[in-house]
Amino acid sequence: MLVTPKNSLILSGLVSCILVFVAGLSSAEADESSAAPRETSSGQPVAEPFRVESIRGKVVWYAEALKSQFGISTVDEAADRVLAVATRDGQLIPIVEDLRGRAFRSDKRLREMDVELRVRRYAGTPAVQIVRVYEWREGKKFQVDYWCDVCAIIMFETGPCSCCQDHNRLRQRPVDSP
Repeated sequence: MLVTPKNSLILSGLVSCILVFVAGLSSAEADESSAAPRETSSGQPVAEPFRVESIRGKVVWYAEALKSQFGISTVDEAADRVLAVATRDGQLIPIVEDLRGRAFRSDKRLREMDVELRVRRYAGTPAVQIVRVYEWREGKKFQVDYWCDVCAIIMFETGPCSCCQDHNRLRQRPVDSP
């Protein structure tokens, strides 16, 4: 095959799509599993760095929730800095802002949902890291992510597809009851 700039661009795009797809598969498999059990040289179990759990509530701006729930005022620039989960029992749990956490900043629709978040909770910090997002609506549970119709790959926040650069869409799929 004759390598031309056009062929090179197509091949490069194809390789990028494959790499994004494979990375998505491996991260999806690792998402909900905590670290593998480890032992010290003497055979004693080592404390795991995190545990996986589910929390339910609404994602809110932390500063606004501190003000409304506890009367704690913050400086103006803190208004849209940190996100938190406001649980039904009144807890405010800060969210680590990685790709999944940032989705709540960039897509207001997510902050309007009654969510169940599958999270990693690390010892020594009140913040949680989001692993999966579910919405509860009319008594039914839906898995929430972003989907590229062109490349058929999952993404974790709104915006251009990491492969083809077409815009992805918010996808909500019903979760079958066990």
